[in-house]
Amino acid sequence: MHIKDLHAKLKIIASEEALGTTVAQAMRDNVAQIDKVVDQRESLIGNASAIDDRNAYADIAQAFNAKTL
Repeated sequence: MHIKDLHAKLKIIASEEALGTTVAQAMRDNVAQIDKVVDQRESLIGNASAIDDRNAYADIAQAFNAKTL
């Protein structure tokens, strides 16, 4: 489906497009942050203490709860 088709089906008007762009960028930023902390946690596997492991999971949880809007 093309973006124009989606806009038509969702009845998105031009003045709403900027908000959609803002939301999409926030989603991209959140995914990038989650990917970063998950990669960091994966790099610790096998070498982390229990505290390091717990802190890595806390970082992941915090990234999932991030609000960038």
